[in-house]
Amino acid sequence: MPMTSLIPTAQIAPLDWLDAQRRPCGAIPVSDRDGTAYPEVTGYTVPLWLRHGRKAQARKATGWLLRSQLR
Repeated sequence: MPMTSLIPTAQIAPLDWLDAQRRPCGAIPVSDRDGTAYPEVTGYTVPLWLRHGRKAQARKATGWLLRSQLR
């Protein structure tokens, strides 16, 4: 559960939008037109998720990153 009470309202909508773009595997696509999961884009989101208390998203993204590197 996000810590919305500590996050300014202006930051909640973009975080929710980013979360909605997330693939079921935890990866973030390169753009809204290209649904290809992309390690760099996904990797950039991990500190953001953590900074805003969204540990489940960070964990899922990190898991995908590890699996994608081990293939």
